[in-house]
Amino acid sequence: MPRFLSRLPLLAPSARVTGSPSTHSMCGGLLLTGTLVLGAMAPTGLFAQEAAPAAAAKPQENPLKQEEVTDALYAIPKGSADDILEFLEELQEKRPRLKSREQAIAHAIRVQKTIIEGTGQIVAMPKVELETAVEAAKMHLDALTLLASAQVKGATEEALAAATKLKGDPRKEISELAIDRLLALRILSAPTMTAQERAALSQEILKKIESSKFSEESIGLGLQLAMAMEGMPETGPAVDFLGDLADLLDKGDTKELKQASEQVRGMARRLNLPGNVMVLKGTTIDGKPFDLASLKGKVVLVDFWATWCGPCIAEMPNLKKAYAAYHEKGFEVVGVSLDDSKDDLMEFLKEREVPWMTLFHEGTEEAPGGWSSPQAAYYGISGIPTCILVDAQGKVVSMEARGENLEVELAKLLGPAPEKGEKAADKPAGTKPVEQ
Repeated sequence: MPRFLSRLPLLAPSARVTGSPSTHSMCGGLLLTGTLVLGAMAPTGLFAQEAAPAAAAKPQENPLKQEEVTDALYAIPKGSADDILEFLEELQEKRPRLKSREQAIAHAIRVQKTIIEGTGQIVAMPKVELETAVEAAKMHLDALTLLASAQVKGATEEALAAATKLKGDPRKEISELAIDRLLALRILSAPTMTAQERAALSQEILKKIESSKFSEESIGLGLQLAMAMEGMPETGPAVDFLGDLADLLDKGDTKELKQASEQVRGMARRLNLPGNVMVLKGTTIDGKPFDLASLKGKVVLVDFWATWCGPCIAEMPNLKKAYAAYHEKGFEVVGVSLDDSKDDLMEFLKEREVPWMTLFHEGTEEAPGGWSSPQAAYYGISGIPTCILVDAQGKVVSMEARGENLEVELAKLLGPAPEKGEKAADKPAGTKPVEQ
């Protein structure tokens, strides 16, 4: 991924945030409270609990961070604006005892709702310093936007109503903050808009990019809109908008804008994959040329991943299980590493005893590797793991072949997995192990 794109702010529903130590490219989930992660905020709206690295690295200084979850934990104190802000900041840092995943999710949502209530009180106070009021308004809108992006029921409508109200605030700084946030919230609502409303929003964003002379913020809004539409059942609107966005970026006169245009075209290419033949060429970690077409007749999982990506590593046991169960029935895995270091990758593959082939592009100044590798750029890969399942005819049948979904798809294509000790009766004749 071009560094230009890695710096852009992303709020889209499909956002998967943080992974690479060198970029802000996406891997994992959106941090909600410092304890909870809202992962894969597409239609499924999955949640996963994960300790914040900073919190795990140092001892708890405040014993209240381990208190039981009760109504008192969220009780906003009666006091000044500063008292309320201090309470809300401390609330976000607390790590109460959470007995289940469901309780962790409920706590994360309630923290944000408490922030919304508390900051709303501050903004409404008749005598409060401007700096404090602006800080409270930003926290208010941030919490509302976060719940909306996580698709919490009713959050989008509440966020839009709050931003619309703050747009009329007599304090210019708060009004401008609300105007900017309204646009971001409209972007989050794009999948539920009418076609006419969505087209108008698309043109508004494109005009904003051009009038701002291709500012990073405006291009970021364009990418947010594309990623929001990516979660729609029909990919047509997103593909059309990405084409228009790429055409506009082509008018730019910098190398970074050209790279951004290629990335955007790659995103459109990826969205068009379902039901179509996937093209993938490259070089294996051992330096041998590879062409996905050579595996026609087999079911292939193409896994874009990296050794630094936690969710990628967490998925590996499931991949190994599927590979062991279905390999003799004609199942192959092709890993596409977005690592920068070949040595680190080779060491990882050896230590983990990864049995399938891995493609790796060793970057140069002219042809960067990692997120900007030819394979990742060709499909506009912006989040990992990206697991694409290809059938025996070379056509893509799933763009989310992970976890239980992978097993379900493999059973559809290759039949039930053989029992332990049982050989695959329908193993394709004459098949040979795939070489690295």
